[in-house]
Amino acid sequence: MTTLHIFSLKIEEVSAAVEFVEDALAVQALSRTLSDNVEASTHEYRLLKRLSEGIGRDYRVAKNSLLVSAWGCVEDYVRGVLPEMAKELTKAEITRAACPDNLFNSNIYVTAEALRDSVGGSALRAYELERMSSEFAEGFRKDGKILFNDQGMGKIDGKFAIEDLNCYLGRLVFKLKWQDVGQSKDIQKFFDVSSKTAAGQKSESLLKEVIKDRNKIAHQGAGTTLDTLEPIGRLVTFLRLFVEQLDALLRVHVASLASRR
Repeated sequence: MTTLHIFSLKIEEVSAAVEFVEDALAVQALSRTLSDNVEASTHEYRLLKRLSEGIGRDYRVAKNSLLVSAWGCVEDYVRGVLPEMAKELTKAEITRAACPDNLFNSNIYVTAEALRDSVGGSALRAYELERMSSEFAEGFRKDGKILFNDQGMGKIDGKFAIEDLNCYLGRLVFKLKWQDVGQSKDIQKFFDVSSKTAAGQKSESLLKEVIKDRNKIAHQGAGTTLDTLEPIGRLVTFLRLFVEQLDALLRVHVASLASRR
């Protein structure tokens, strides 16, 4: 199962929760138009009304919590796809001569970081340190092909601004170009534009808003007022489309690297 498949399953769960919340709000709006007749006094009706009123009161909390969950799916995707792509590069058996210097140096750097963070830990960490030290010292497999450190590639310290996202993806010497993101016909349709430049610019702007709001919730609580006016359902849809396009771009990039001999 690929990282994208896992992401799709997780984001679908968030989408289902969004639909539930929005349906409950619709029930609340409908209940206001009904009189206290026999039908409205049924147990099922009263149950639905209480449920929808509860969600209506706490809609901001529900929306914010769902935004955090949706962004968590994106973070999990990045944490998973970097090791996945590193393993693909190892399978490709790239020689040092064919490996770009920046990719080779990135592999050394992430391994050194992993070594640094493992020092002084438990017995498990000591074991990991010994294993990674062996890999780091060798730098290659015995047959001369590069062994990419998938664990090091996937290590994320928690920060996740746009700049951090580019930094993490840069471990694979991949640069996120918003025009490339805007090439997605689905993203162009989402923003109702026909230009990849416009779609890319709008994607960058909305993603920055999502990250800013996610961090605001983390610091000020789920009841805080967000800056973006986009409905939560649209935000979740955008994050799904963004990750799908990012995944497609990453796989083309890694396939290009893997073809080097």
